[in-house]
Amino acid sequence: MNLTKETVILDIFKNNGFDIIIHLAAVVGGIGANRENPGRFFMITDDGTMLMEHARLNDIQKFVAVGTIFATPSSLQFPSGREPLDGYPEETNAPYGLAKKMLLVQSLHTGSNTALIRFS
Repeated sequence: MNLTKETVILDIFKNNGFDIIIHLAAVVGGIGANRENPGRFFMITDDGTMLMEHARLNDIQKFVAVGTIFATPSSLQFPSGREPLDGYPEETNAPYGLAKKMLLVQSLHTGSNTALIRFS
């Protein structure tokens, strides 16, 4: 199923009943792939924001997404009291990290019932 196509997402919500969505889809491939295809990593991974928006519009009770340590600012030293959203991610993985960060930004500004899990 291709979650980059809005028609596919619309069909999913039309033909199924959900209480919770756990979104794990992403494009992965390592640092080399990130460097060679930064736009692809950003655009496809960022399509999670479209899925999150349709979950909100369809009154889904909970949306769970998986983030990435690559969304963390490169200047952040651990442990830190700084907000992990404050700063630009490490350059080689920035497109992927920024796309994942957009899920968190969207959840903060839409009032959706979202949990974002980020592994370190």
